[in-house]
Amino acid sequence: GIISKITSGLYQADLDLFEQMLLCNSIRGQDSTGSFVITRNTQARIIKHDTHPMNLFSTDEWTHYNKFAVKEGRAIIGHNRAGTLGEISNENAHPFYEGDIILVHNGTIHNHKKLKDTKVDSHAICHSFTEIGYKETLKKIFGAWALIWYNLHENKLYLTRNEDRPLAYIETS
Repeated sequence: GIISKITSGLYQADLDLFEQMLLCNSIRGQDSTGSFVITRNTQARIIKHDTHPMNLFSTDEWTHYNKFAVKEGRAIIGHNRAGTLGEISNENAHPFYEGDIILVHNGTIHNHKKLKDTKVDSHAICHSFTEIGYKETLKKIFGAWALIWYNLHENKLYLTRNEDRPLAYIETS
């Protein structure tokens, strides 16, 4: 993902870099690609498809999403999925959106049916964050996880992981 430090938000160069990041990250999963943009007015827009990022980038939908991100975005987060639980479909692609939570996840949760009976473990986490909050959910999940989510109500972006998954960030000018 990319978070702009300037009030004017994202530039086309940021989106070009973001596309390259998604392409590089596709080595961790080529079953689907998704993204969400956080806007300057604290809203969000999501795009997700059951395809490799190169295929997504060639769609009219991506062209409109890219233009929207440059015009309105202040942050953009992406995800490439390697399908482990649930079929490969647009519905099971990340990000997941429930209530005020938009979430992407890397890892596998072994007890996700105890959180919510969903096809994909990541979707169960998103539901649980909405229903009981992230602090209680994180105490209950068993497995490997790195999570990034945006809470629309709080206008906050969160990043966390456990010892079983990496998660890194870089700050630049």
